[in-house]
Formats: sequence, structure tokens, C-alpha cells
Amino acid sequence: MIRLFCVLATLTAGMAAVHAAGSVVTEDTVLVAPMGDVQGGRALHRISPNYPAGAKRAQVSGVVKIEAWVGKDGRIAGAEVLSGPKMLRKAALDAVLRWQYEPAIRNGKAIDRIARITITFLPLDE
Repeated sequence: MIRLFCVLATLTAGMAAVHAAGSVVTEDTVLVAPMGDVQGGRALHRISPNYPAGAKRAQVSGVVKIEAWVGKDGRIAGAEVLSGPKMLRKAALDAVLRWQYEPAIRNGKAIDRIARITITFLPLDE
């Protein structure tokens, strides 16, 4: 039996796409303080992580959870891996650091916020 690692991107914004073998499922939730209505803040550009070759060979799969700080300009200002298999963490973090969000606006001003991101490296049997 051949094991293939495939990518299925499922995003909370309702977008879904299937990518080449060796990819992931991604999901994010943008958190803001509950003071006033927030406009915008949707993801504009996501980079899918590459499935590390060593992890494929070792058949390592799993979920990597990341907390990212999204700046007023919508760029990722920093990120930290909260959990996940060590062989998958760097690939997930490197991809997330290149994501771009639409600036979030509250009461007419751009705001900083936190995104909690889940990336699942999922092997499928064929």
C-alpha cells in the first residue's frame, strides 16, 4: 500500500482548495478584544506549508497549533508554535509567518490582534 500525503485546505472564511500531494489542512481564528464592532481582518494570502521530506518518510502526521500576532497593517508581526509534532513545527511556522490579513478596523482605527492557527498534516492511504 502506498501512503500519500495530501493537502486539503479548509479555512474558516469558507474557502476550500485541494493542493498537491504533501500538503495540509489549515484553519485559523482571529481573536480581538470585544470592545466595539470589528470590520475586516480576513485572510488575504495564505502560504501552504511544505510537508517535510523527513516527516513523510517517517510517516509523521498531526496537528500544529500556532498563535500569531497580526499587526495593524495585516502582516504577521510574530508567531509561536503552541503544540504539535516536532518534525512538522518549522514548516508550519515558516508558512504562517508569510501570511497576510486584511487590516482589522475597530471604531475607525486599525487594530492589532491575535490569530490562532491550526495546521493539520494529514497522510492518506491509497
